[in-house]
Amino acid sequence: WPNDGELIEVECSLATYDDMNNIDVFPLDAIDECDQDLEYEIVEGSVVLMSGGCLGTWYRQWMATDDCDNVSYADQYVRLLDTTMPTWDDLPADLGIAVNANCEAAYDTSVTGVPTAHDNCDVCFDVNLTIEFSDADPVYTCEHDDDDQEGTRYIDRTWTVTDQCGNANTHVQRITLADETAPEGYAYYVE
Repeated sequence: WPNDGELIEVECSLATYDDMNNIDVFPLDAIDECDQDLEYEIVEGSVVLMSGGCLGTWYRQWMATDDCDNVSYADQYVRLLDTTMPTWDDLPADLGIAVNANCEAAYDTSVTGVPTAHDNCDVCFDVNLTIEFSDADPVYTCEHDDDDQEGTRYIDRTWTVTDQCGNANTHVQRITLADETAPEGYAYYVE
């Protein structure tokens, strides 16, 4: 086994549990001077995902058998890499929301929507992503002659999806809170 104990590094999507039980994926070769056509298999139960590297390292044990039923074993380590940022599936659209008479409006995620995403390493891991957001301070867009900030404004909500290796993707959603209510006034008759 010239490659016994070999460590190879591959993108996580190329090394699933099923791949690690397949002798055609990242094969090792043994040398036997009397038999050029060895039988190979992955030892049953030997495929284990261990710690090591961002996502982990697969360990598996190979077995080679010659025509005389002589057997030898070799170890192989496959470190999983993830250098690819997650991909957005559905993104909440920019939107406008009318404010009420108190110049307030609800703009929580039940109103504005929540994005979904996937990652190339989802084939290996069930929980691979975190999705978070942060809201910037409001930017007021109404012209006025006093120093009060009031009326129509927008808030940029930055969504960030991050996989367990720290690869991140961001999207900015603009939420406009529109003051569409005309002022109300009263006239008093003065004598």
